[in-house]
Amino acid sequence: MPTSMWQHVLDRELANVERLRSVVVPDLRAAAIAAAVATAGRRGRAAVAAHMNVSVGTVDQAVKRARAAAPDPCGALLPEDAWSRVLALELAGVGPLSPREWDALAYLARGTVVDEMWLEQPGELLAQEVEDADLPAEVDTAALAAACRAWTRIQGVAVLDCCLRGARDKLPTGRDGRP
Repeated sequence: MPTSMWQHVLDRELANVERLRSVVVPDLRAAAIAAAVATAGRRGRAAVAAHMNVSVGTVDQAVKRARAAAPDPCGALLPEDAWSRVLALELAGVGPLSPREWDALAYLARGTVVDEMWLEQPGELLAQEVEDADLPAEVDTAALAAACRAWTRIQGVAVLDCCLRGARDKLPTGRDGRP
């Protein structure tokens, strides 16, 4: 029996909740315990253990987990806005389309369950959606599908990101959609 879109969405959301429950919450708990140990100073492990009614070994495990989950103290992380900057740079290389073509792509993207598979070939999958859709006559589906297929992987992801976020103003447009 084929899976409905709502079932796929529900399964994905339940998997996210399970991940939060099993990974994120214990990491947050461990970080809070480690912070309390650091704040308590000398004999902090024992004081935190007594306050929580757990063994010092349990507190040690939490501190160890917090240290393992902590970001690199050297600050070797990318800036917070790195991903959005990369997408913006990639959009600069995307050829302009008409507003009607961008609207059609946004409509198709919003009506599609975009999962991990879309990261592999976003342009090709979007092109297939264009070819299968019943778009207005003003939209040349063959040319639009060809434009989608011409994108690199990251350009396709950048376009999908704009379409799904409703950021149509970030997408390049030409007078008639062509350079």
